[in-house]
Formats: sequence, C-alpha cells, structure tokens
Amino acid sequence: MREALNAAINDHAVLRLTYADDSNRQTRRNVRPLALYFWGQVWTLAAWCELRVDFRSFRLDRIRACERTGASFFR
Repeated sequence: MREALNAAINDHAVLRLTYADDSNRQTRRNVRPLALYFWGQVWTLAAWCELRVDFRSFRLDRIRACERTGASFFR
C-alpha cells in the first residue's frame, strides 16, 4: 500500500479512498495525497480531503480500498 500511495504522491494523482474510523464506520472520499509519515506505531497519509474541504491525516491501517480517479492536481 505504501508504494502505491508514494507513487500517487509523486504523480500528483487524486485517489478515492474507502476509509474506516475507529468504530469501523466507512466513508468514501477523494483525496489529494501529499506525504507519508510514520508516527511511532502507524503510518499516516497527509492529504487534502475533498469531502471535508480540509487537510486530513489518514491511518494506512484504516484504508480499506484505494484507487486512482484519473484526475491529477498540482501542489
């Protein structure tokens, strides 16, 4: 998963994520991936979330599905 996310960051590719919160409620959202970080125990994806219209961090262990939308963005 990290390799695919890193490639999307480098390619400026918009991603469609299926993401689960801590209660396992899932949402689908398009994100503009910016960076990957390791915070001691978990990897996170820093991204612009089009659903929330804000920057968000997504834990990689909670990403249930990830695909490119075909759209791109410029940082």
